[in-house]
Amino acid sequence: MTFFRPGALLLQDEQINLAVARFVVPFASFVTPFLGSSINVALPAIADEFSLDAVTSGWYNTSYFLAAAMFMLQSARLGDIYGRRKFYLAGLLLIAITSLGMLFAVSTNQLLLLRFSQGIGGALIFGTSHAIMASIFPPEMRGRALGLNVTAIYLGMTCGPFLGGLLTHQIGWRSLFILAGGMSLAAVLLFNRYIRGEWRDADGEDFDWWGSLWVAVALAALVIGSGQLPQPGSFMLLITGLVVGLIFLRQQLQTHSPLLDLKLFTHNRGVSTAAGSAFLMYCGTFGVVFLLSLYLQYNHGLDPQQAGLVLVVQPIAQVCFAALAGRLSDRFDPRYLTSGGLICTAVGIALTMLVGQPGSMIYVSLGLGLTGIGIASFSAPNTHAAMSAVSRRQLGVTSGILQTARLCGQMISLGVPIMLFSILLGQNVNLADTEPGALHRALVIAFSLFVAVNLMAAIVSWMRPPTLQGNH
Repeated sequence: MTFFRPGALLLQDEQINLAVARFVVPFASFVTPFLGSSINVALPAIADEFSLDAVTSGWYNTSYFLAAAMFMLQSARLGDIYGRRKFYLAGLLLIAITSLGMLFAVSTNQLLLLRFSQGIGGALIFGTSHAIMASIFPPEMRGRALGLNVTAIYLGMTCGPFLGGLLTHQIGWRSLFILAGGMSLAAVLLFNRYIRGEWRDADGEDFDWWGSLWVAVALAALVIGSGQLPQPGSFMLLITGLVVGLIFLRQQLQTHSPLLDLKLFTHNRGVSTAAGSAFLMYCGTFGVVFLLSLYLQYNHGLDPQQAGLVLVVQPIAQVCFAALAGRLSDRFDPRYLTSGGLICTAVGIALTMLVGQPGSMIYVSLGLGLTGIGIASFSAPNTHAAMSAVSRRQLGVTSGILQTARLCGQMISLGVPIMLFSILLGQNVNLADTEPGALHRALVIAFSLFVAVNLMAAIVSWMRPPTLQGNH
């Protein structure tokens, strides 16, 4: 048995069994992506029951990412100051409570409120998860540990479409939330039993409440404004978001204990390129499954179970390659893995654009497989490179930066289909009544943008400082 006691960082006098930690932390990380990916397949059934139009259907998912992005940096910083473990557990409990609350939702507003609350739980989990892994495992094991954690996330994404489609088709969409709520409670029990240490590397420092307010308002205005394009008033929201964002950045330069240490961007190219490439990668990938799920069900006539079986190809590829990529990042320069993976992702998305052509399911499956391999090759090495470029005191905020970049990218990626729906389909139009050609045009336009963005991400990723191995 291998144990690790990270000195003063582990405030309770406990030893952590690393073999157990390799299972417990990834299991907890499995739950949220499982729920998110299963909802993608169940969304048409939810939309039919609540008579949601195309734009509102998109906002059901976007509300989660909006909340997570608004509170991600705050969660990471609070964890650094008061203890990452307690905030991680609070996030799991919130996911459990809101999942069970979905069983009793009877209106669109209740659905959106509960999904928004789940986003806060996701911020508490992902704002601290990478920092917890980096605190538990010594540097020479960090790449492998992060690879296992990423594998668990992708495993959740793998099981989500298949089980989501199966349960929605056989029982109903509410069964997804019963399963997610039960798994969240199980994760709380396991984590509380086996991960007993607490880490607060910034113990005693002040929390920046004004900065927390400014960044939440800025992100909310930018996300809501982009989701309402090209409606009147959307540009005013975008301008408001940019102005408040500038106020936030100015305030961060003046405070003695900032929420976001801007020196991590201006003086640390390892963090800035990792965050920038992650932002672009998620801008160019996350909307693929969402849009393709709608297309397969509405244009190809597949039921949720059949659509889930097609979509599961991508996360299966991610599961198969994520752990390997993490191990390789302990030995080789991450640039080769990250940039090569992003190019592979761009090629895969280009192939999925052939959907609707004769024999297109072959191209779609191959494209999703290549996309999955590319994302897996990028994710763990990129996180490892960023975490290895900072001190232990900065692990939490670096984790928050990466997760905020991810969530902002995911929101923009979901916002692209929503904006195209508004332009091509109009407001308050049910997708079931949409002319098939309009949905296909939206898919081709969105996927073309996604290919270009992934190629840009590959260039940014290559600009990171070269290293002989993943940790230094």
